[in-house]
Amino acid sequence: MIDFIVNDRYFILKLIFGLASLFLGVYQNFKIDFTRKNGILVSGKIINYFEKIDELSDYQKKYYYPIIEFKDSNDVERKIIDYSFGTTIKPKKILPHKINLYYIQKNEQLEIITENNWNNFVPMLFLIIGIIVTLTTLFYHFYK
Repeated sequence: MIDFIVNDRYFILKLIFGLASLFLGVYQNFKIDFTRKNGILVSGKIINYFEKIDELSDYQKKYYYPIIEFKDSNDVERKIIDYSFGTTIKPKKILPHKINLYYIQKNEQLEIITENNWNNFVPMLFLIIGIIVTLTTLFYHFYK
């Protein structure tokens, strides 16, 4: 891995990868912050998991997405599948599992963000990877 970073042969590709990771981290962080600041905080519960089979790979892989039930600000009961985070391992938590979430109503669409550690971890991971790859690529290209 270090040899790939030090090797100047793929300078443009490494720079594009680093900048794309930075952009993705900033975008995800902005989206989460925007939803937290402008969304409505409600409590809800995960009532079940939706199983989706990925048939694009060589073998069929199951993903599990939470089905969330909550009442919006108009006291209307909503059920929504949260496609933002799927897992290949079916969670073992006892259902229904209580959660807090923010939602924003956009025309007929609902945009939700659940309060969990992944919301902070994933954008930071992209930011850290982007910073490391971009800076090391630039450093080894101009100061070798």
